[in-house]
Amino acid sequence: MIRPSFFCLFVFVGISFAFDKEAFLSKCTSGHDLDSEDFENCLQCVDIELSDKDLEEFKSQSLNISNEECIVFDDGDLNIVSGDFLKQFPGAKIIVFQGGRFKLSTSTENDGNESLQNIRIEHSQILGSEVVGAFDDLSNLTTLTLEKVRFESVNMKDGLKIILENLTSLKAVTICGPLEEFPLGIPSTIEEITICDYQFDRVTRDNLDKFKDLKVLSIYTGNLKTLDENAFDDLEKLEELDLEYNLLEKFQVRHLLNNKNIKRVALDPVEHADLTEIGLWETSRTGYFVKEEEVEDYNDSY
Repeated sequence: MIRPSFFCLFVFVGISFAFDKEAFLSKCTSGHDLDSEDFENCLQCVDIELSDKDLEEFKSQSLNISNEECIVFDDGDLNIVSGDFLKQFPGAKIIVFQGGRFKLSTSTENDGNESLQNIRIEHSQILGSEVVGAFDDLSNLTTLTLEKVRFESVNMKDGLKIILENLTSLKAVTICGPLEEFPLGIPSTIEEITICDYQFDRVTRDNLDKFKDLKVLSIYTGNLKTLDENAFDDLEKLEELDLEYNLLEKFQVRHLLNNKNIKRVALDPVEHADLTEIGLWETSRTGYFVKEEEVEDYNDSY
């Protein structure tokens, strides 16, 4: 699969599983290349059901989970999420906010949670008339997922820009939701961008030209109809391109003539051109192209 995915095994306090945390940590925090076997070995999570607890009761519990590596805040109102709040969990490497409502706030101190590498916010509402960079002081945050996030009082374009623009350590970002244009604020040093379930219909060179370190670009399951001919020209390190399940009618080999490191392309159901000119051959999976030397191995495993 080209497309990154994220799995986190939700368990309650007191239930444990045997797994090699150190060997698996880089996979789990990046959310990349996880399969069904990985699911069983993922980091232990503590699932906090906030819908049945008030904030004070939650605070009294926080000390008991301060060293857990993966924490899920499930379906409740957290009031304020800030760097100060996240420092209550110094052992956390992955934190998931799922289905809640909260405000974002800056920290009162400059030092943040140094262990936190991955934040996922899904099906949540960001409250308040101001959205601030609540994660700016997380010096080791490498992966951020924003899935079906709504903003109460600002438009999605501006809200996302404020959250993203100062995350200088970020390497992978996933944004899924009704974006009307390519998101602003993504750091120029990003290595993986995933965008899905969006509304914009065009990608231009201006959208992408600053991402000199980008290796994986996935823009799938949306309304994309038009690609500028030179849209990918500045992506010198691009290795994987996923444009599946869009409204593109054609994809020309000239779109990737300047991408010398390209290894895999997913286009289904686009009517595509022959990509052998850039060293890519179609596999038994329709619209999926890999290097010639990888075709046989891929077909055997597909």
